[in-house]
Amino acid sequence: MGNLRTVVDNVRIPIFAKLVKNVSILSLAFVLSGCNEHSDDEYNKLATKIERISKELAETKAELIKLRQTPENIFRHASDSLAAYKKFHIRSDLIEAKEGFSSVIARHPDSKSRKDSKRLLEEANKLLGAHDKKSAASKQIEDAIAAGDFQKSYAALNRSGHVFSKEEKAEWKDRIKTEKNKPISIGIGELINEFEQNQLRAKKKYRRKRVLIAGELRQIGDSFSDDMMIVRQQGREAFAYFRKSQRKKVMMLQKGDHLYLDCRPSNLAASYIVMIDCLITTP
Repeated sequence: MGNLRTVVDNVRIPIFAKLVKNVSILSLAFVLSGCNEHSDDEYNKLATKIERISKELAETKAELIKLRQTPENIFRHASDSLAAYKKFHIRSDLIEAKEGFSSVIARHPDSKSRKDSKRLLEEANKLLGAHDKKSAASKQIEDAIAAGDFQKSYAALNRSGHVFSKEEKAEWKDRIKTEKNKPISIGIGELINEFEQNQLRAKKKYRRKRVLIAGELRQIGDSFSDDMMIVRQQGREAFAYFRKSQRKKVMMLQKGDHLYLDCRPSNLAASYIVMIDCLITTP
């Protein structure tokens, strides 16, 4: 008999088109007949013919729908959708494939395609899971890169199954190292508040980390140390102990200068924050 696609393409569709054409012509003739003089018999014959062809048209349409809903056709359409996904990676194709295979399994238990549908449904489910996982990882990567968090970006890429070349891996490690060493920009008052609320937590948070603070130079050195300066910002103060290598730069400063310091937070003393290992820098 040939496959169903041949039947639909070569037999049903031409009949369907011919019936549509016939109904259209006869309907036009029926309308035009109202503008001319015809006997009641001719009028009735034309109306009967239109009714008969319309009925045939409805029956043919129903048969076409039935043909399309056979398990073989459903399976073929689902397989085509699965193949389309593998080529273009469009999620909706996977959904169509899943629905088709599921329909064959649920509604046509005696179908020859049922066994293959089970196998391909399992494959479609795995592909869908991988697709969604990759999409989620891509979103995490985008968010992490937008936030400048290269460590999270690297982890998200690993989870997505990305294979790094030797050069890529070295480049990402350099980015992460640079990110870790990058000072956290923070106000002196904000830093003091964190230490006042919970000094133990604040010390843990800033352990081995550097911060970038800005403020007005109020004093260089005191009775205890020459390697210290007091910087004020909006009424809050930081006692910043600078590296010896910074002495020449410090000697060029004057009271009232606005400066930026790259330091390590140490502890809270009275109402000021103690900073160590400070470097004079730029924003």
